[in-house]
Amino acid sequence: MNGKIIDPKEVFSHHKIRIPIDFQIPGVLNTYEVAFKNDYSRNGQGLHSFEDSKDHEHYLYTQFASFFANKAFPCFDQPNLKAALRLITIAPSHWSVIGNEYEEADVELDKALDPFRVLEKHNVPQEEIAGLSRVDGGRLKIFRETPKLSTYLYAMIAGPYTVFEEHEPNFPPMRIFVRKTLQHHVKKYAFEFFRVTKKGIQYYQSVFGFPFPFNKYDQIYVPESNWGGMENVGAVTYTENVIIKEGATQQQLTSYANIMLHELAHQWFGDLVTMDWWDGLWLNESFATFISYLCMAKQEGLEKYEGAWKKFNFSKDKAYTEDQLPTTHPIAAKIMDTEEADNIFDGITYEKGASVLKQLYYFMGEETFFDGLKEYIALHQWGNTTLDDLINSFQSASTKRGRNTLWKPWFDLWLTTSGTNELTPEFVLHDHKIANFAIKQQSAPYGDQVPRYQKLVIGLYDSSFALKLFENIYVSNSETTAVPELVGAAEPEAVFLNFGDYAYAKIRLDKKSFEVFRKNLWKLEDSLTRLMVLRSVWDMVCDGLESAARFLEMLREFVRFR
Repeated sequence: MNGKIIDPKEVFSHHKIRIPIDFQIPGVLNTYEVAFKNDYSRNGQGLHSFEDSKDHEHYLYTQFASFFANKAFPCFDQPNLKAALRLITIAPSHWSVIGNEYEEADVELDKALDPFRVLEKHNVPQEEIAGLSRVDGGRLKIFRETPKLSTYLYAMIAGPYTVFEEHEPNFPPMRIFVRKTLQHHVKKYAFEFFRVTKKGIQYYQSVFGFPFPFNKYDQIYVPESNWGGMENVGAVTYTENVIIKEGATQQQLTSYANIMLHELAHQWFGDLVTMDWWDGLWLNESFATFISYLCMAKQEGLEKYEGAWKKFNFSKDKAYTEDQLPTTHPIAAKIMDTEEADNIFDGITYEKGASVLKQLYYFMGEETFFDGLKEYIALHQWGNTTLDDLINSFQSASTKRGRNTLWKPWFDLWLTTSGTNELTPEFVLHDHKIANFAIKQQSAPYGDQVPRYQKLVIGLYDSSFALKLFENIYVSNSETTAVPELVGAAEPEAVFLNFGDYAYAKIRLDKKSFEVFRKNLWKLEDSLTRLMVLRSVWDMVCDGLESAARFLEMLREFVRFR
């Protein structure tokens, strides 16, 4: 500590190193050097070790989110303490070793003593260097220093991986790694996944206004992972459970493309700009979830992955379910310590947060929304942020476009309160026209009983099921909102309040609309709307407003005519 050797017994206990006040010098750079040895992990946290039962080869990988970097090496393990890190490894010659950066030195240990001089330069203790000189074979790799990053985004993956590579101008070098015994599954799809990645990079560079931030982009399938994917800087890992086997359906391919685009989005939203503390986890996950679906729906060249918004609606089911339990919590939850952070990797943080961002995207308008994101990333690149930073960027973008909306109340209602709302149409007819139309809002059980702002699209169906849309309908944060835009419209055969799925709410059907949809669901041309109508009816069944028998009858009618 600051040049003085300390007996570990004085400062180390319960997996933590105390830094006594005597070794903290105000106003100068303090230096703490720690020599340590550690065991590999077998629980998917820290540095995990795995043996392939088929060929008995060994594989290693790190999983440091949310609070597991400290299980591999001593560090200040929290997201708002970013640092430049350097990886140095010695591994068998036939292994690939992957870090956040490329290696700047790669030499065989038994060829020369030069690597040991390099190690001296990087402050590796002499006794460790002496031990390395006795290693039989192997390669020493010294990787470039990373840009400043949070410890949970640091990575090291190693083993005799099979690698697929893609090098194309205007894109970072890309590689996909997989265990040798699984390579035949990945080989068929590898270059399609490179194509999806390049399309994602093009889209994100456009909407974020910032080039791909890192020097390479590796994607690695790792065994026994507890996570679907992990957005390590320049070295994303995926569980092997998402490897696509022969005969994959289009839905499976779409699902994996979405996972890839989610982790890719994190390279900007999470890695380049990182939450200050775990109560901002939604800043990472909600944005990556929403923007990955938006990319699939909008980016030219990804048309084969159709049905992005239908898949998004499927995912919202998890949010609606968890948001109606006693354990629901705000999207921007209060997290007191790092261990508590693991409790919010859930449907509220991911799916509800993404749903609220889709609502914001429509409420604010696409141009203003992306103006805000570009300003946010430009201002906070390589740094850490809070919710207020995001609000300020959106407020600035909105003001520059001549809007006087104050966005903080909107964010407070959506992000700092819990629970969902129910929206019900109420209307009066006169001479076969709508004389009065209103949306009634009430809160679902559990969570905070607060009405919220919404902006949505209302669909009116006539007797031939021709559709007329009323866009940009605002719902106030009150019990009832009048909708004058619909006054004078022809009497509808059926009404649906959330065409396009921009609102986050339980959508109720009036009695007539329920009966019409129950008998004629097959007449709805849009598959997303059919899915949402079914969801509305199922909600009514779960809430005791309709019978399960009538829901099943509705499904039978749909199947009979389709």
